[in-house]
Amino acid sequence: MKAGKAVISGKYKVRDLGKLKEFLGMRIERNRAQRTLFLSSPGHTQALLLKFNMKHANHAKVPMFNGTALMRGASDALVDPEPYAELVGSLLYLANTTRPDLAYAAGVMARYMKDPEVHHWQASKKVLRYLAGTKMAGLL
Repeated sequence: MKAGKAVISGKYKVRDLGKLKEFLGMRIERNRAQRTLFLSSPGHTQALLLKFNMKHANHAKVPMFNGTALMRGASDALVDPEPYAELVGSLLYLANTTRPDLAYAAGVMARYMKDPEVHHWQASKKVLRYLAGTKMAGLL
């Protein structure tokens, strides 16, 4: 480890900031004794809950039930689709980094990014309720 740092610092101007604790919004917890690495995104999750006014939401046990049927034309179109797109993008990011448990729900909701409807928004709020109860979840 020290030899690698020496080689890099010999070629580039670097600063040693110590042990890695956070990277791109992900919390990194390393336990050398147990040989484990835990990745989570509680800050990003909390920011999402605050942004969409779901900080004190009732918790859901699952983000979306398998086989949930979202479709087009089942309800009115959203007046402003931008918050829906922003939320789905954030959920896709979480699903791809530290929260694979969100992958199914985020994937289903991403199918309706163009012209989302009210029931799509309601489904996305359920995912936020799930996040409210699992803020500290991640990958071990």
